[in-house]
Amino acid sequence: MKLSVKLYILLLFVSNILFAQENDGIFNYGKFSENSEVYLFSDNVNIREKPTSSSKVIANLPIASKVNVISETEETYIVNGYTTCWYKISFEKEGKTLKGYIWGGFLSAVTLSTKNDLDENLTFVYGISGYTDGKGYMSTIKAVVNKKIISSLSFPPMYTDFNNEGYSYNINGKITGNKGLNNVKKIIVLSFLYPACGYTNGDINIFWNETDLIFGIEAPKVSEAGIFHFSTEIIYPNDEGGKSGQVIKKIDNESYDEEGNIAEKSTKMVRFKWNGEKLIEQKNE
Repeated sequence: MKLSVKLYILLLFVSNILFAQENDGIFNYGKFSENSEVYLFSDNVNIREKPTSSSKVIANLPIASKVNVISETEETYIVNGYTTCWYKISFEKEGKTLKGYIWGGFLSAVTLSTKNDLDENLTFVYGISGYTDGKGYMSTIKAVVNKKIISSLSFPPMYTDFNNEGYSYNINGKITGNKGLNNVKKIIVLSFLYPACGYTNGDINIFWNETDLIFGIEAPKVSEAGIFHFSTEIIYPNDEGGKSGQVIKKIDNESYDEEGNIAEKSTKMVRFKWNGEKLIEQKNE
């Protein structure tokens, strides 16, 4: 089977453009875009008069408060090993529109809202929460109701750290139904993209059972144009080909010769049993 390398590169480029359009221009290449509406990832956040941690505090805002990013600054700051810049923002406080500065790590890269069983507003905020030499980046997702954190879950984000120059991915998110999993109300899909060959992209699925956030399953993919392509598809019970009580990870691998022909191709199906609390790999199947 002949593969056109040029066509492959074009399809990869187009898919990256579509992802960027879906991302709404909020968190791209590790930075928040100007004129974007963002929510706070941290609680009791001090808004400063200037972009320094020693500057005068002009306001204190609770988690999930809305702010508007005006511009990025050149000043950076480090918290928990994570380095990123300060932003000039505007926000509402006691009926007034104020302006100040906030460190970027206190802003939510992905904010998703829904309703819980009590018909209360439920907000999920997600962001990069730290960096450690040897272990890499850590991220956290928090479930918030009425400005109160009711559940929190930390895990490594999807990324490839080639040069350790900072977290520079695009991040997007969406909420789906439970796709046939018992004791799951919603599935939160966090999507990660760095539009370049050789970088790991893909989704991380988090389960929400109305009280707790549960780490679900990852679906990574990575391509090197004309050399190899690795992709993962998650099949839930309600999906086509799905099976009750199981989650299937379909893993496709392709490698190409110097002329762009497929040299090797394989598909592997990894099955997990969902016991209502976690996924358990079925190694004997």
